[in-house]
Amino acid sequence: QAKKSLTGFSELKSEAQILNDTITKAQDRNVTIRLVNGSASEAAKKQAAKGVNFKYFNHGLNAYIVDNKKVIMALSDFNKEKSEYYFAIWNNNVPFANTLQHYFDNCWEKGKTL
Repeated sequence: QAKKSLTGFSELKSEAQILNDTITKAQDRNVTIRLVNGSASEAAKKQAAKGVNFKYFNHGLNAYIVDNKKVIMALSDFNKEKSEYYFAIWNNNVPFANTLQHYFDNCWEKGKTL
């Protein structure tokens, strides 16, 4: 659970209710959120209208950096419906979080505002 920041690469679509709920709960805790979405989806536009910092850019990931030290990365393709999805979690890995943050910053710079 993020306490300060949530930075990530998302594929937020309207049917991604669990991700929408997670973003809303993080906002309620005053977590700083910046996401690069793979497209300018309606769900991303709705979250942006609620104050979430969104840009869109074709990044090819589903990964999140929590509080600048924890990395959560999807190993499954969310575009294919499955009964289970797999994730890798690096709990306190600042070097990996920093590396992913550099890629995020590059995508953010190239991304377009919703």
